Amino acid sequence: MPAATAAFTPRAVVDFAPVGWVVRLAKALRPWHVGVLGCLMALGIVFGRLLVPADGDISRFVVAGDNFVDPATVDPPIYVYEDSWGYDGTYYWRLAVDPFQWDLDHHHHGVIFDSAYRPSRLLYPLLAWGLSGGHAPWAATTLVVVNVLAFGAVALFGGMIAERAGRPALSGLLLASVPGLIFAVARDLPDVVTLAVLLAGVVALQRQRWAWATVAWTLAVLSREQVLAAIAGYGIWRLVALVRRRVSLSAADLPWLVPPVAAVLWQLVGWMRMGELPIAAANDSNTTFPFGVLGPTLVDWARGDIPPWDDMVRFQFPLAVVLVALAVGRGIRRELGEGDRWLLVSLGLVVLMAVSLGKRVWSGPSDLRQVLDVFALAWVVLLSSPRRIPAPLVAATILVWFGTAAVRCYAI
Repeated sequence: MPAATAAFTPRAVVDFAPVGWVVRLAKALRPWHVGVLGCLMALGIVFGRLLVPADGDISRFVVAGDNFVDPATVDPPIYVYEDSWGYDGTYYWRLAVDPFQWDLDHHHHGVIFDSAYRPSRLLYPLLAWGLSGGHAPWAATTLVVVNVLAFGAVALFGGMIAERAGRPALSGLLLASVPGLIFAVARDLPDVVTLAVLLAGVVALQRQRWAWATVAWTLAVLSREQVLAAIAGYGIWRLVALVRRRVSLSAADLPWLVPPVAAVLWQLVGWMRMGELPIAAANDSNTTFPFGVLGPTLVDWARGDIPPWDDMVRFQFPLAVVLVALAVGRGIRRELGEGDRWLLVSLGLVVLMAVSLGKRVWSGPSDLRQVLDVFALAWVVLLSSPRRIPAPLVAATILVWFGTAAVRCYAI
């Protein structure tokens, strides 16, 4: 076996297989190849769900329920579940049909919003609306297409991050392995697009493309305001550096200065159009003190009290803990370059936010999609570090991904 051992150089940090030709193929792949593979992963989720629980009806990805959707007036027609609250994809479909109508008090196209924070998360449905050319009957399809492309973008940026650290670009697929992305693709949710533009900003920062990073992160806050926690990590790091070095602000500070301003202005737009701040509605009962809800919830999970369709959380949560612990450990050992150490601050902030989520969130973990930025930033740290990623961790990640896909893909 000496030849097989020699095939793995210190820079080939993820053992995808002991077979030499597989290793050579993995090394030959470029990030755009990985992006294509990411799209294929997402298409597998889509076709599995479309063929089995959706009965060939792509509008079932919306998961519209008759508590907020009027089956008699919904236009264009989509599948509506009876006696159901539906799911969040309902409102993104509604915005993909008509992104500029934000009335909270009346049904439009058969849908009434449940909260003021829905219309403000506009990026994902706006992309779907643009892809459809404003043709409403295509909205249910373009929402799925946008998520497939965004899934590929996540893998693409993962490949770029990995290649920069001297790893095979194929290891970037680990970033696309975040379990919550499966749930998001299967239910027309904006999380895939949010993560894609967040990672676009990370890649731009690593390449010192400050303008592109600013644009990407500004778009990210127009998708989900929670990404401000990750952006704040970079801001804190820059502020500390500015104080220590006593230098002036520069273009490198635009990525953390502009997005918060854009977020505030966008909130004001929502307030003027709807009469209340979207972020105030979004935070209602969603947060508490650290481990105030998560602590008792973990005890319930340990006892086997897990919500329906969330059996995989018993594997997903330990994986998240291991990823964060390993990422923090490598940060403490100063294995990241100077330009990447801000990632640890961002990871700490998103972990703090995750453990402070309220009962409304943890009562239905939903493949931990609410904390997918914890998974993602932990993987970014690990991929940016020069040290080898343990093969058992890679194997566990793959198993959790397929397990999640098998469960969530076939559940309405």
